[in-house]
Amino acid sequence: MIDLSRWKLVFADDFNGGGLDKTKWRFRTESGKDCEVRRGGYWSRDQAIVRDGRLILRTEHKDGPAGPGWYASAVTTDGLFSHRYGYYEARCILPKGEGFWASFWIQSNNMRIPGKDTGGGLNGAELDIFEAPYYGRGPELHSRVSTAVHVDGAPPLLQSKHLGDFPAAEPYDRFNTYGVEWNESEYIFYINRKETCRTRFLKGTSRVPEYMILSAEICGENAVPGRDWAGLVTDHPGMPPADFVVDYVHVYDKIPE
Repeated sequence: MIDLSRWKLVFADDFNGGGLDKTKWRFRTESGKDCEVRRGGYWSRDQAIVRDGRLILRTEHKDGPAGPGWYASAVTTDGLFSHRYGYYEARCILPKGEGFWASFWIQSNNMRIPGKDTGGGLNGAELDIFEAPYYGRGPELHSRVSTAVHVDGAPPLLQSKHLGDFPAAEPYDRFNTYGVEWNESEYIFYINRKETCRTRFLKGTSRVPEYMILSAEICGENAVPGRDWAGLVTDHPGMPPADFVVDYVHVYDKIPE
């Protein structure tokens, strides 16, 4: 169990304003446009909503800016808040539905460059604090989330380590917290502040500042849903909108002893 009395808050968003705080977050796309293809659907700025003290990333099928299709969203602190080391935590409810995929992750821009060698992760990594693709996968996986670390940029150099699938408490109906402690020696992952796993993959932990991402998306490619690890969303026509609800995101630095 992590003891946050030994840590100081260095970033906090409790989503209490009337919209997304643009000093902390921006909409995430590769192109910078308000809508672009993302896997089996689209990422659209319109799908990120702040309401009643929560950030909602809504996934739904609609006739949107790019025409009929599945729309979701992602936000990032890239360019606004990047940090090295610390404890990163989000409190959230996961979206209900086969084919839906929500994530909380941190990343350096070195990880977005094909063929970029990050020195086995020392010069940047992607930490998937959680990914939630298992809604339709049966009782063994339904209430679990996936944790992974990726290093050495995009393919062909990309190397990945899946650390496991870990249970949360009714994650589609109740708030749970998901966090990672990133220090000079290792990454330590938590659900509800209880440790789930740890690693220093590959050559050690990242030594460069990284930013946070909250995302929701649909499995598939080229805006066409496909049967990926989250299942096939089109197996369930008429699905209602599904919300990835985030209560807060906090980042802490350890207080020196």
